[in-house]
Amino acid sequence: MTRLALAAALLLCQGCGFYYKAVRQEAMPPANITRAPAFKVRPISFEKLPKPGDYETEAQWRADTRGLAPEFIEEITDLAGGEGLSGRVSAVKRDEAVTEGVLVVSEVVDIIREYNAFAGGFDFLVVELTFTDAKTGSQLYKGKLMVSSKRYGPVGWRAMAFPGRLALASWNLVPPIISIIKNGKITPEID
Repeated sequence: MTRLALAAALLLCQGCGFYYKAVRQEAMPPANITRAPAFKVRPISFEKLPKPGDYETEAQWRADTRGLAPEFIEEITDLAGGEGLSGRVSAVKRDEAVTEGVLVVSEVVDIIREYNAFAGGFDFLVVELTFTDAKTGSQLYKGKLMVSSKRYGPVGWRAMAFPGRLALASWNLVPPIISIIKNGKITPEID
């Protein structure tokens, strides 16, 4: 049923061409997030997803998705610096223990593939995003959002292939993360 609701939302917004869109945000006091002194961001994870049918091996799928981590981390570090958050936002490894600050985890739970070589279009990642106080384990934010592969970026011709569109969509996850750090929630989606 959830996938059907997401597909319906996607159909309604096809003409919108959004970069990101909040599907669900749980209301929690924004000050718990915005006042935090440090944020530890894990790389975007595709671990909950099975290998898509057009990948020959699980190893190739994992290599393509884990290969997005350096670009995702570079994008979040650059945008955080541009937003005056230098020193508050840092990257941590996928399996690194975090005992202080706010741990930011983004798990891709679904991929909606709408791109085709004849008509173009975009692919969409459905992402569960959590912010957790590393010391207490209390959840400060939980939401689900869709991010599209609509973006101009350094991937160039790679955007014609699925891994390139995954990269573009993963970069579109960075502005909502920064929005949550600054405002305690995702601001309206960006077209």
